Parts: sequence; C-alpha cells; structure tokens
Amino acid sequence: MEPVVKPWAKAIPKEKKLLEICGLIESYGMTPKSFLDDFLKHKAAKFVVRRRLWGTGTGWKGTQALLRSIKALVCSQDNGPQHWEQFILAQVGVAVHQPQFGARD
Repeated sequence: MEPVVKPWAKAIPKEKKLLEICGLIESYGMTPKSFLDDFLKHKAAKFVVRRRLWGTGTGWKGTQALLRSIKALVCSQDNGPQHWEQFILAQVGVAVHQPQFGARD
C-alpha cells in the first residue's frame, strides 16, 4: 500500500506540513512521541503494513536515518549522551543473550 501523494502536496513547505500534522496529533490528545510509540506497537494489519519495510533491506537505510536523528536529539540534551550510552549498552547486553549472537548463559 503505497501512499497516494496529491500533486499539490509537493508544493507545501515541509514546515507547514509538520505543523499541521503535529496539530492534528495534539488535537487527539497525543504527543508526537506517544503517536510514534503507539504507531510502532499497534498490532492491527493497517498499521503493520505501513511499517513492513522498516527492518528489511529496502527500508533499513531510512530506519537507520531515523535512529540517528533520535540519537542526535537525545545527545543534544543535558545528560543525553549518558542516557544514550546506557540505552545502547543495555541493548548490547540483550543482544548477546540472543541465540543468533551465540548466547552466553
């Protein structure tokens, strides 16, 4: 299901699009972060199909760009670099216990 982009949509500045989308998200009592978290976790097929390529060869480049953007934002805050490092080290700890990484118990 590829999105249908209206021809006129390309002429709208990105800042205007972002503000309108943020306004809509907020009008539903959500924050951009809560929206993204819910979007990524929802199990309904209509959401699963919209994120189906995130971990594939086709979508991985964009997923990495998103992760780098999150890292840059986190690390620009007070204590952000420490929080990021703790998070990444915790993920490494989880990964080394996975069978595909030669789990060590």
